Amino acid sequence: MELPYQLKTLEPLAGALDILRYMGEIDTPTADVDEICEALDISDRTFGKAIRRLVTKGYVTMEGEYTYRLTTQGHEAVETLADYDETAPKTEHVTHRGQITRRLVVAVPQSIPAQQPTTITVGLDGATDEDTGVLKSPEEMLLRVSVIHGQPAKPQDALLKLSNSPLKHDFQVVPDAYQQIRIRVQVIQLGPNPDDVNMAGGLYVDAWVTPLPDQGQTALIAYGSDLTIQVLD
Repeated sequence: MELPYQLKTLEPLAGALDILRYMGEIDTPTADVDEICEALDISDRTFGKAIRRLVTKGYVTMEGEYTYRLTTQGHEAVETLADYDETAPKTEHVTHRGQITRRLVVAVPQSIPAQQPTTITVGLDGATDEDTGVLKSPEEMLLRVSVIHGQPAKPQDALLKLSNSPLKHDFQVVPDAYQQIRIRVQVIQLGPNPDDVNMAGGLYVDAWVTPLPDQGQTALIAYGSDLTIQVLD
């Protein structure tokens, strides 16, 4: 079976067809940005380009803030993709052999005062032996923090060199007057060439927002997630 022309035009756009497949598989009628990006392991930028095309073409509609739903045309496209995937030649998946695992830790105050700057700390653990992900040479890592229901409006980036010592970086966020602020942390490994980009992992945290001014030191809660870092032989 050949992919229809309308869907074939989406093929070169990274993530577009995978978003349709994912939204056709989930049990809920809608999905938000974070769910889709995490499930497909794609960046906000890749998602943004793909979802704009899908909305423009009539496959997806925006249900609410950062939430999307398949249209009737979108459901038809999902069925067509399923038929195509069943008949398309299967390609062997090759796993990158040079990989290590490190731990991402994000420390966030237990409660964050609304409309006041608050510091969150993003850290990567160190390594002492092969079992803890030792590196033979430093790797360039981009830490990216973005928020929903708060500021800054654009993602904050910090470029750090990861070796075998732990590292950390502080970011500032300012919650809007909502009950919660969603903080998303992504870790991106950059290689020597512009196309050498590895989405190492990340997590998101829903932190409670208090309308009261900060009365002093607030207890921190640490959240963790494993990262997969590629190592060239």
